[in-house]
Amino acid sequence: MDDPTGKPCGACGAFVPEHALGCGVCGERTAPQQQIPAWRIRELAETGLDADGIIRTLAPEYRLSDGEVLAQLGREFNQQRSRRVGRVEGDGCGRAAGSFGCGLLMLAVGGIVTGLTYAVASGPGGGTYLVTTGLFIVGGISILRGIWQAFRG
Repeated sequence: MDDPTGKPCGACGAFVPEHALGCGVCGERTAPQQQIPAWRIRELAETGLDADGIIRTLAPEYRLSDGEVLAQLGREFNQQRSRRVGRVEGDGCGRAAGSFGCGLLMLAVGGIVTGLTYAVASGPGGGTYLVTTGLFIVGGISILRGIWQAFRG
């Protein structure tokens, strides 16, 4: 009879078969923890499953305990949250009210710059004036984006 392949547990010294994920005596994990891809977590979340349903689905699929899946869900949630918070805080026009307000500000600045340069150009010396088309277009888009975000929630 062949000797089974494996190694001793680092925590208690009991024999752990090569294919096992952990020690059957003390529960020490011997295999590296499998990482659940972020796309898989998002995919399940988009189906409408709650956290318990996601855990019940992923634990057997990735051969992890409920606690390990929960820890990975927490890390993914925090990463997603920090991305959203970073985008909103880093971009003053990220929220609905911010988009609307930025759009109004751009239209106002564009109107002031265009009006002042027109006033100077239409004076006795004549000349050319500047139409701030970019500020008008981007301001209008920001206002529309702010309205859309406000209605979307």
